[in-house]
Amino acid sequence: MIYNPDKWMVLEINHNDEKFYRVFASWAGSYLEGQSWRMGTKVSSITEEGDYLIFRNESGSLYRCHKEMYGACGYAAGVLANMIDEAEDHTITPLYQNTNWKELVLS
Repeated sequence: MIYNPDKWMVLEINHNDEKFYRVFASWAGSYLEGQSWRMGTKVSSITEEGDYLIFRNESGSLYRCHKEMYGACGYAAGVLANMIDEAEDHTITPLYQNTNWKELVLS
């Protein structure tokens, strides 16, 4: 499956001495469809395609993310804030937009 989010962020997850990354994607929605969000499985590779970064997940899905659309749509930002606040056995850290994605170490 290929996802084309309106906005996106990469989250660093630390759990049981393991560090990995996941894409948090959000869509602004429309009059008929509300805002939505989705979090991918572990990122397994990152490639660049013009103005886009392509994140491949362990599940095989792809997130095609425009470089200038880093962030989260309103509703999704609130969901993410709650996830971060309520994380008990792990930490969730949003990465900065200016992260050097090519140097991100994926395990």
